[in-house]
Amino acid sequence: MPEQTGIKPHSFSTRLNNLFWETYLGISTRGIVDVDHPDSYHYATMSYATIRRVLDFLSLKKDDVFTDIGCGKGRVLCLAARY
Repeated sequence: MPEQTGIKPHSFSTRLNNLFWETYLGISTRGIVDVDHPDSYHYATMSYATIRRVLDFLSLKKDDVFTDIGCGKGRVLCLAARY
């Protein structure tokens, strides 16, 4: 299915890193989930490494408000909360 959307499957090391973070955070956000909505295709995740780079770039402070619209299973929010 990822080939149809132009999304490349994650490498083994990326999948292993994602599994580490899922275990460490005690959450389960992996996988691709079909979405039954006319303007949507499916739910898929970004790697934790990519999310961490984005959050590092944002340089969030304690009093900042972070909003993730359409947060899916909450992977980004879980990492943002740890920042």
